[in-house]
Amino acid sequence: MQRRAARTALLLAMFLTVMGSYGVYRGVQSVAGFEARRAEAIGPVARTREADARFLEAFRRDPNRRPLGVGNILLSSMLLIGALLLTLRSPHALWWLRQALVANVVWIGLHLASTLYHSYRIAPELLALFDAGTGGLLRSGESRFDWLIVTLVVFAGINLGAHLFMVWRLGRPDVRLFLESEDERAAPP
Repeated sequence: MQRRAARTALLLAMFLTVMGSYGVYRGVQSVAGFEARRAEAIGPVARTREADARFLEAFRRDPNRRPLGVGNILLSSMLLIGALLLTLRSPHALWWLRQALVANVVWIGLHLASTLYHSYRIAPELLALFDAGTGGLLRSGESRFDWLIVTLVVFAGINLGAHLFMVWRLGRPDVRLFLESEDERAAPP
């Protein structure tokens, strides 16, 4: 049972590290504005790259992009710290991770709300870009705008589900058993 609890805690710590690292990466992208450079390499045809870059640039103008990016960096760093605390068997690891995961869930909601608000605010511009054709990203038409909104909601839902799963999984008895068990290296021979 002890080995299984240790293996579970290690896998959870690894998953939290991946989640935190990706969040920091996306936060740095939002703050530094790497999306425009990435758009240059999207399509093989110059006209397609231009349309894609204009489409992504419309989203880069979201006034909440940078503050939410900084928040993502901080909250994802909390997940990295929590993974380290879990690995080190800190008695405060579960408390720290619950706070970090709940804060990340709130951030996901705020990010989704901001993105949806900005998308509807610039809907005429996005529809014009769809009509002009955005190459490889999205074709044209109002139905594509609806699919864009659905895609934003689905990806936020997946992200939310992953964080809520971690909250649930960290509350299981085997994780508590791992944290409350004595360190085998410190036990006398």
